[in-house]
Amino acid sequence: QLYLSQNYKEAKKTYRKAAEEYFKTNGEENPELILNLSLAEYMDKDPLSCISSLERLRERRMLHVARFYFFYYRASCNLLLSKHLEAVEDLKKALAKSQDSEYHPLIHFKIAHAYYSLNRGEDGHPYLLQALNKDLTLIQQILDNPLYSKFTESSQGKSLISKYSLQVKQK
Repeated sequence: QLYLSQNYKEAKKTYRKAAEEYFKTNGEENPELILNLSLAEYMDKDPLSCISSLERLRERRMLHVARFYFFYYRASCNLLLSKHLEAVEDLKKALAKSQDSEYHPLIHFKIAHAYYSLNRGEDGHPYLLQALNKDLTLIQQILDNPLYSKFTESSQGKSLISKYSLQVKQK
């Protein structure tokens, strides 16, 4: 309900309070509450708080899917902090933990973005291709960002842009 309203500041307060109450009552962290808190912090563009919240779960045993979100959220917050190498490491872990391939294009795209931000386009290129091959709509983000100019000028980039343009025209 808080996310539907997109009131992330209120969501942060609510989840922080709920997590504190749970800890007081049970003497341990609740991964679901902490993950929801960290997502609200990320969505509110508060990556330092997001990382801090996630650190509370660092050594905690979690379900496989919770561990996926832990790595994915931490990587996303690290990207906001321009900690690209840490983000790549966590995104690769999230990819390994992912049981749902619907996240793969976005994860590949974020890995590529981190590499391109580090001026390591040759490392990011294969991830960018994987992302676009699974979700061609990501091409718009590439076209809007000068970080990818070498890619958009390459023969593979031009081919994918053409393919995307044809799909848009057909709709």
